[in-house]
Amino acid sequence: MGLVPPMPAVTALATYIHERNSSTCSMDISVELCQSVVLNSKWHDWYYADIMYAQPTVYFYCAGLAFFGIFYSLHLASKTGPYVRSIAGIPGYAKGLAITRSIALRQWRIGRDSGYLLPVGQIIIVSSMIIFFAAMTLGPKPYYWPIPGVFGYSPPIATRAGFMAIAILPFQVLFASKWNFITVVTGLSHEKLQVYHRWSGWIMFVLALIHTFPFIIVDIQMGMMEEMWRTDWYTVSGVMALIPQAGLVFLSYGPIRNRFYESFKFLHFLMAMFFIPILFLHCGFTLTSAYYFVGFVVAYTVALLIRWTRAVLYGTGHHAEMDLISDRMMVITIPTKLTWAPGQHFFIRFLTGDIHMFTSHPFSIASIPQADGANTMQILAKTHSGITANLANLISGQGKAMKVLLDGPYGGLGGEIGAYDHALLIGGGSGGTVVLSAFRHLVQLKGSNCKSISVVYSSRSNETSTWFLDEFGAQINPEAPKVSLDIHISTLISNLDDASSGSAEKLDLSIDSPTSSRSTLRPGRPDIPTAVQDTIQRVVGTLVVIVCGPNELTFDARNTVAREQMKIAAGEVACTECYLHTEAFGL
Repeated sequence: MGLVPPMPAVTALATYIHERNSSTCSMDISVELCQSVVLNSKWHDWYYADIMYAQPTVYFYCAGLAFFGIFYSLHLASKTGPYVRSIAGIPGYAKGLAITRSIALRQWRIGRDSGYLLPVGQIIIVSSMIIFFAAMTLGPKPYYWPIPGVFGYSPPIATRAGFMAIAILPFQVLFASKWNFITVVTGLSHEKLQVYHRWSGWIMFVLALIHTFPFIIVDIQMGMMEEMWRTDWYTVSGVMALIPQAGLVFLSYGPIRNRFYESFKFLHFLMAMFFIPILFLHCGFTLTSAYYFVGFVVAYTVALLIRWTRAVLYGTGHHAEMDLISDRMMVITIPTKLTWAPGQHFFIRFLTGDIHMFTSHPFSIASIPQADGANTMQILAKTHSGITANLANLISGQGKAMKVLLDGPYGGLGGEIGAYDHALLIGGGSGGTVVLSAFRHLVQLKGSNCKSISVVYSSRSNETSTWFLDEFGAQINPEAPKVSLDIHISTLISNLDDASSGSAEKLDLSIDSPTSSRSTLRPGRPDIPTAVQDTIQRVVGTLVVIVCGPNELTFDARNTVAREQMKIAAGEVACTECYLHTEAFGL
């Protein structure tokens, strides 16, 4: 290919805005022929491409955020504040809400070990994105000018695809940032926005390909391919930008991302550092393309400043104490004056003195803040490979103290769960931290509507399940709502001398508890669909279901709640509303 063609001087990178009324056609053809092709339409005029394609992309995303922002505001107002009865009393509101949740919550899987599809609600949102960009790309015609170089060099389909791709850029960084305005508006935490970050990234990549290949086709048709590679900066820089962009999207594929997560994070950031500057230079201030880079920089800078400011002011000076409770789990405690809400998580950087100190990891907090401000974060972490395995190796018999940096809190349970009449908390493994946090909050909350709390928890370890049972039991008091604790040890049956289910059921695993509560420790895995269905059919009033655990557990709970929503809509059960909140396993 030879040397890279020189980039045009900045003074030559005109905005062209003053030429919006210029003709796309050259002087070599008649006005009639020009109008017959261009149709006097801004949809086909290169000088209006940013207005007709980039701006509608922004409007599309903003309209979606506004819609879900209104929906989130109604959700909050229906539980707390002066408008609770007014919203609940809207004719058809409860029925419509149940039907909507029944549709949105459903999920399918390819196989138990082959992966899960997105829930229907997310599929609808992603599909609307794909349909919008497909219509905007393929709807207007022509795709190519009848005579390249006469009607204009840039193929129309390439022009509009390029401007739509650029307009996605600011939203990409919003979807990816831990602190972002989308979370403020919609209540969706950063980890729940990752699905839209990935799909927007794929859409942006496909648009970039549609932007690239028509130029290659035209160059070949005009016999200019080799010359453009030698002399045209935009041709070379466009291909240079595609290389890191391809890496960004392909390495984000689920199995690759999950299998090599530490490497993925490093490479993702590294490739983004190359992609954004090259893309900026490629666009060359064409029309208003620079505006979208300004939006990108502002969104990213604000997110970083807020995170770093909070980390510097509040996240330093902390020490973590770590203890193993089994060969798979460790408990981390961090004294702090910081506060957080139930179900929230912090990104913790362990100053281990090795390579792991350069990364931070999310951990959900099992404890809740105290009224006197003397708080202690309690975290249950599974000893995976990477940082948690490294920490497990450092722990001695009496535990190990270590300096940490805190960034957070993030996430949450989507509103005040104490506003519901009943609560069903389902957890598995280290996902029990979210369940324990919600349980402690409901038990200690004064003046809540909650009348009963049912907990279903499962772990592969006898020590872990017993630890959770003790922690749950320690919170129960005479003033607390009625509590039912159903704790399971999923591997217990296989470890018994007599492995038959009959023998296992004869074990006396009941735990003493207050008379208003029931606690059991059972062998085997819990029957999540039955637990959810029985609870919905039993309770009178509103119900919140909180789930955090392995994919299979979340899948069963989600689909059971979705099925039961139709019974709520039809008035077949006394439960008037069932709100499901799921947390990402491992946070």
